[in-house]
Amino acid sequence: MNKFSLFTLFIILGFLTTNLVISLFLVRNRFDSQQRGTNYRQVRGELKTTVVPRHDFINILMITLKNPGLVNKGEYELEILDENENVIRKMNFSGFNVGDPSDLKFQFSPIEDSNGRKLMVVLRGKVPSGDPIFIDSNENGEIAYRLYYRSTNKMATLTGLTSEWKEKFLNNLIFFISWFI
Repeated sequence: MNKFSLFTLFIILGFLTTNLVISLFLVRNRFDSQQRGTNYRQVRGELKTTVVPRHDFINILMITLKNPGLVNKGEYELEILDENENVIRKMNFSGFNVGDPSDLKFQFSPIEDSNGRKLMVVLRGKVPSGDPIFIDSNENGEIAYRLYYRSTNKMATLTGLTSEWKEKFLNNLIFFISWFI
């Protein structure tokens, strides 16, 4: 092996090790699941959608809202309910928090036993403004969202990262082979 090949190999291994360390010890909130939206609809009354997290310790919900011209100053409420419609988390926000458009991040204390549970997300206007506010939703009118969970077990995180990387590697084998050549 010549010196250049050896140097390149060390650079690649150093890059992979650095990414692994950052992923395990610095990144705390990891992507859980999402529902994509296709259009915006006006927030009137109460909007509901069901989410089923794939991990425990869900702690971030992101939704895309649109406040055209930034004129809406209304007060809104977002609730997360369990299967029995008991309020688990409740957060308030106003039209001042919403851009044209913007992702609104709701961060709350982790829901410990969230894996596989049907949770209901409810968005309602408490003191609506006369000006409309819009939310990204799918064809069925359900709220588009992204969920994140708080990673607590480093070994489980490492196993998950390894299996995800392996799956992506196998699905894109031609790309990786051509990249390494």
